Amino acid sequence: MKQRLLTLGALLFFCFSLFGQSSEFDAGGYDAMRIENEIKLTVPNEIVDSVWQYLQDRYNNSNLFLKKFDSGFHTKFAEDFFIDQYYDNEEMQLLKRQFGVRHRTRYVLTDSTDRKNGRQLLQVKVNDIDSNQLNRAEYKYPIKYYGTPNTPIDGHPLFRKIHRVPTARSLPYRLNELGIDGFSLFPTILIEQLRQRVYVSLNGGSFATFTLDGVTASFGGKSTHFTELELELNEINYTLGDSTTRAKMEEINEQIKGDLLATFPSIRQDQTPKYNKGFMALGLQDFSSRPLFGVQEEYLSVGLIFLLLLATFLYNQMEKKAWQGQTEAPPQEAQ
Repeated sequence: MKQRLLTLGALLFFCFSLFGQSSEFDAGGYDAMRIENEIKLTVPNEIVDSVWQYLQDRYNNSNLFLKKFDSGFHTKFAEDFFIDQYYDNEEMQLLKRQFGVRHRTRYVLTDSTDRKNGRQLLQVKVNDIDSNQLNRAEYKYPIKYYGTPNTPIDGHPLFRKIHRVPTARSLPYRLNELGIDGFSLFPTILIEQLRQRVYVSLNGGSFATFTLDGVTASFGGKSTHFTELELELNEINYTLGDSTTRAKMEEINEQIKGDLLATFPSIRQDQTPKYNKGFMALGLQDFSSRPLFGVQEEYLSVGLIFLLLLATFLYNQMEKKAWQGQTEAPPQEAQ
């Protein structure tokens, strides 16, 4: 009876946890495909301040450019800081296919009480999902840190941070469906972004986010900086929308891009993912310069975990034999 109550309690806790994160994992929940439609624009560093001022003026509610499309448009401004640790393998499968697997940490600089401040999640980005070159698939997974490694998956630098219920199988299987061995992945490029943002709503619902990103990409002791402006339609409403809704959203976003490029002709559209841009800007050829066994910062690879466990086991055996040689009393457990 006690075991049943404990099991019931665990299930209830899990359900409440799901509801608590529903806004982050809407449009299907964990391990469900959402469609991300965004225009990616490369901004020359010398005009970054002018572009941000333009966004503040053009999308200020008192004189909102978007009102010509619909009077229900409204905006607000914010500033965030994102830390993205990317993963790949020796073959650089993710890089070559312009996919992405990343562990993201988010800080809301303009409001420390925001529910998303400090939030972490694992994201998988998939390219070439349909004929629309602006579309990418995205899968999200909750983060949970586990204690002392007991199994190979506990020691893996990627899987050790994924919440095991209900996603213990879904992430490895999802990657396998994409032709990627999840256990071959190790930490590669670290991307940090200062994100100046314009949130756009339509009649109270999320419509789009314009984000001016100051990007710093780092790997193997090298770093580089570039600036990008993303015009991203709200992924939940876009995913759930029918073809007519999507077409309307896309048309307005194209008009926004056209207005921006007319003001700043030196800005150019480049749909290359930041992961690939960082790789090229760093002048990398591969990831052979990564630390031994794939150790990156505080993360340990499976190979190193096995070596540590083996060394601990051998040390305990040697200590046990030494004790037995000194006394006939039963060996005591180390405190």
